[in-house]
Amino acid sequence: MNHQITLEELGFIPKSRKEYIEPKKQYASPCGGCICNHCANSVECWDDCTGEMEDPCFTCDECINYDGHGRRKNRTECGRYKITNKHAEYLRKTFRVNGKR
Repeated sequence: MNHQITLEELGFIPKSRKEYIEPKKQYASPCGGCICNHCANSVECWDDCTGEMEDPCFTCDECINYDGHGRRKNRTECGRYKITNKHAEYLRKTFRVNGKR
């Protein structure tokens, strides 16, 4: 043998583990999954983020969901993204430790 025997090879841990896959979320608004909704730099931010903005971002103005013109720009990543304090507090409440809330 050229490698260390793993627990899967010995049969202690089953080889076919099912990974938890989070179901795709359904939103009522077409802007629901966009990170701009909780970005402090976005001028269209949904959260109460007064005083957190460093550099105003007008990406939503060019999105088709904003005024019906342009192209769809639902973002999942952005270089100027800065999470709002309100959304960060919400995410901290949803953290799980050892399967407990």
